[in-house]
Amino acid sequence: MDTKTLCLGVLSRGEASGYEIKKHFEEAFSHYYVAGFGSIYPALAELNKRGMITCTDVIQERRPSKKVYQITEKGREYLEKDLLEAYPRHKVRSEFMVLLTFAHLLPLERLAEVVELRKQDIR
Repeated sequence: MDTKTLCLGVLSRGEASGYEIKKHFEEAFSHYYVAGFGSIYPALAELNKRGMITCTDVIQERRPSKKVYQITEKGREYLEKDLLEAYPRHKVRSEFMVLLTFAHLLPLERLAEVVELRKQDIR
């Protein structure tokens, strides 16, 4: 699944600004999918270009206007099709495994601490 599909999923719950979409990513997906403004805004631009979302400029008092996105019927159909066809891969990020990959660079004391912390997390 890619960022475009996840943006459509967020928008299927209601209209949102790019900032609100990013906050949703941080709150709902952060443990299994990471996306920042650098991937969210290009995804939104592509979805808009393909007619899967609409974008409205909302004027705010004493602030710059913001863009609010809304899913279209075409976008909803695409989202549902993508969810039905997606292979449910399971990827996990692990700082523990990264540290173990570079264990040869760590002092033995730090390596023992890392292993002990992981054991505590498992318990």
